[in-house]
Amino acid sequence: MKKQEINKIIKKLNVCDPIVITWVDAGDDEPPVTGLVWKSMNDSTKSLKEIEINTVGFFHCVKAKTLFLFNNVDTDADDPQIANQAQIPMGCIKSIYELKNDWDYRKKHDKKCDE
Repeated sequence: MKKQEINKIIKKLNVCDPIVITWVDAGDDEPPVTGLVWKSMNDSTKSLKEIEINTVGFFHCVKAKTLFLFNNVDTDADDPQIANQAQIPMGCIKSIYELKNDWDYRKKHDKKCDE
């Protein structure tokens, strides 16, 4: 998915919209070793791979080139509480989709999540 398409989708999202994001995580997938390990530059590229992650959650906001989301929201319409917040750098996002189904948090309550 192109970055322009990702940005277009994100601009249409509201707080609490359910989403799935495919993104590339930073990490070291070499097995831990004791001491310094030398290897040739040519051999070092053979084990390199992206760590691609799929994350499902509720959209919160975008600030400073970072997308924020959460995984849990309670059912208190007056003061909804959220938990398991996460953040993903915008540059790491490969695709984003809004999940659509019959369940809509906002339809079950008089207030929106961000009120």
